Amino acid sequence: MLAAAGAAFSEAAGGASGALWGAGLSAAGEELAARTAPEAAPGVRRPESPEFGKVTVADVHAALEAAPGARLLEGPEFGGATVADVHAALEAALAAVTTLGGAVAGDKTMVDALAPFVAAFGRSRHTSLTAVWREAADVAAEAAAGTAGLAGRKGRAAVHGVRSVGTPDPGAVSLAAALGAGGKVLERVLEEGR
Repeated sequence: MLAAAGAAFSEAAGGASGALWGAGLSAAGEELAARTAPEAAPGVRRPESPEFGKVTVADVHAALEAAPGARLLEGPEFGGATVADVHAALEAALAAVTTLGGAVAGDKTMVDALAPFVAAFGRSRHTSLTAVWREAADVAAEAAAGTAGLAGRKGRAAVHGVRSVGTPDPGAVSLAAALGAGGKVLERVLEEGR
């Protein structure tokens, strides 16, 4: 599902952010697939397979609609993935975004929310995926707000440079909002799966 979402995001979203979101989601999906025995799911189509074809937003929506009926939670696991597996997938997403975009924390980009989210996720002492996600999403939101104090060095903020001080980075803010919303959906889906 993450690989499908990455492909759809890359296709549908404009500008560099679409490619960055797509790369991050795809990398996370590939890492999770590698860690959760993809051979156990023979019906799953991988992006590199010829039958994968063009993924649409409707395809991603259908995959999300199908998810609540699946067995999703067994202890601290989500769909067979542990908190550590999800953290590794998030690290892969961060690496893909920074490699493709060339940004690092402090450049006033989405990385300023994603990097703290991934770090907080890895530091968390919680064993529940939802608790870890919630804690990390709060850190991402705080970090995104903190980009108001940065001068833009990469992406669209770079055009404004020092003039962007005082305004939070839209990429960081939207990513933090998406992470927060994703955490709420995760909680709902896991609650329905119990």
